[in-house]
Amino acid sequence: MSSSYTEILAQIKELQEKAEELRKAELAEVVADIKAKISQYGITAQELGFTVFPINNKFNPTPAKTGSVAPKYQNSDGSLTWSGRGIKPKWVEAHLNAGGSLDDLLINH
Repeated sequence: MSSSYTEILAQIKELQEKAEELRKAELAEVVADIKAKISQYGITAQELGFTVFPINNKFNPTPAKTGSVAPKYQNSDGSLTWSGRGIKPKWVEAHLNAGGSLDDLLINH
């Protein structure tokens, strides 16, 4: 007698559930065995092919550069400067709203 499609799907689901139960039951023993071997042989994460990141910078192994950026713009008397990064300072906004351009504020080196 042949099984129907839905019966086969039900059997598959039941087998998958049993397989997951067995995996969970065996997992603790397997992990303990792996940890014991790592400890016994002094195996490192790098030797296992894992990439290790510093704790304070998990996702980017190269820390971002910090520090100041040289100013690119200055006001007419040179007392205020702006690097051109981030939000425009109020004095730059005022200059632009008065019809000026960023080129007027460029620092000539």
